[in-house]
Amino acid sequence: MKHRHPRTFTNVLKQLILAIAVVMVLPLSAGQKPPELYFGGQRLTLGMRVSDVVVATSACCKISPPLNPSDTGEGHFITPKDSSSSQLFGTVWFRDGKLSRISRSIDSEFDGYNEDAVHLARALQRALASTAGDSSSTMFLSVQHTRATNGAGDTISLSFPNGRGIELQVITLDNPDKSSNKRDAVTLEEILGSPR
Repeated sequence: MKHRHPRTFTNVLKQLILAIAVVMVLPLSAGQKPPELYFGGQRLTLGMRVSDVVVATSACCKISPPLNPSDTGEGHFITPKDSSSSQLFGTVWFRDGKLSRISRSIDSEFDGYNEDAVHLARALQRALASTAGDSSSTMFLSVQHTRATNGAGDTISLSFPNGRGIELQVITLDNPDKSSNKRDAVTLEEILGSPR
């Protein structure tokens, strides 16, 4: 039996950076097909009819509560067809009989109760709330890979037009840090730069 190593918080952040980079690099244009998410190898896209979603997910998954053609605004969980599993693949929502929103976890092994993850999410919320509050605001997102003499990393920058923002760096050192004996680290900083 193959042993699976648990995913570290830093590995999850690296996957998040990759997901953000893919979304930024592959913008939707008139000639491209619509964005899609896969569940059990089956493709779901926005605008699919309820009956098409039922057919697409029937081989791999169970949808709870069951779908019906008049679904409007209710969320439905996508779970494995094996009823003994409590894993959640994602959630779908419908409006006017068509798929209007799809969510899927970036990493199925991510521990949402991990204290480090909760601290990071709260720090992001505090930093962003000072600019956006309960309203919407335009934000600029960039992902940049950097290489240093002692390691490499990726920087996710979230900035607002007024120059405020945050930077999240995921760093992998070539050699473990002497004080912690770890190679992976994350930094989170509030930044103030020139307005855009």
